[in-house]
Amino acid sequence: SFERACFADRMTMVSVADGGILGVRKVAGLDTAKLSALLSRCVQPFSPSQLYSAAADAKFIDASQRVSSFRAITDDEALFAEAAQLLSKISAADSRFDYTLVRSDVTQIIYKEGGFFKRHADFLSLMTNFVEEQTLLICVTPPELACDTR
Repeated sequence: SFERACFADRMTMVSVADGGILGVRKVAGLDTAKLSALLSRCVQPFSPSQLYSAAADAKFIDASQRVSSFRAITDDEALFAEAAQLLSKISAADSRFDYTLVRSDVTQIIYKEGGFFKRHADFLSLMTNFVEEQTLLICVTPPELACDTR
């Protein structure tokens, strides 16, 4: 019923707080079930994750810095709509920032056993003094499987 849906929505209150690291915001209470379902139906294959060199203006693979697989999904309107919906909830809960989704791609990264990444700088899609670009990371791995993620 409508009342039950409203109550359920209140029970999953999204909160945003300082993440303890400069520039990092920590989001809690975000329901990612629909996002996870949309990603699971995607048939686009994964490729080895790359790093970006600003000096060379090139992407490259370096297994000493990062071991994971990714896919950049660019053509799934339902996925973009769900990402926008989640971002809207985050913006509403964050007293410091208002976020806007850049619809270039949704990148899904998978770390299998032994996978990792070390501190690195990645590509920025916007070069301007008027906008601060941030990357939204959402863990869609069930907690019982992600408990060893560090």
